[in-house]
Amino acid sequence: MKTLSDYLGLSAFAELWLLEVFLVVLAATLANVVSHVLLRQAEKLTRRTTSNWDDALVQAAKRPLPIFIWVIGIALAATIVGKESGEPIFESVPHLRDVGVIVCLAWFLLRLIRNFTRNIIASHERKGEEVDRTTVDALSKLARFTVIITASLIVMQNLGYSV
Repeated sequence: MKTLSDYLGLSAFAELWLLEVFLVVLAATLANVVSHVLLRQAEKLTRRTTSNWDDALVQAAKRPLPIFIWVIGIALAATIVGKESGEPIFESVPHLRDVGVIVCLAWFLLRLIRNFTRNIIASHERKGEEVDRTTVDALSKLARFTVIITASLIVMQNLGYSV
């Protein structure tokens, strides 16, 4: 491998782990681009339906999904670097990855609840039906509160606090 990399002028990739890190970052970049394209296509498809759920689902995933992809990609790259370097700071990577995943999932759920609430109210108003905004708002706040408390407890447990 070293002779081929020297011959091609790629001495930075003489070490196999550097190539692995590069490939992981490249894969994360490609996954990010693909997810963006797929979400855009899904958004076009959901505009044609009458369901409130599909619009809310696609809109909720738009922001957290790229962050989720990068959290996983960077954590995998950091794990490879940590195995090679042996530095103790890289021992925290799995915990940080788990926290990042939990935060992304909670963010997605909060956006889903908000979007679904908006879609339900707009749908009923378009039909001319009466909507009890107080009840919808109370249920929305209760669901968001549940997501925040659950995510906080899971993060605390993951960081070593006994819950």
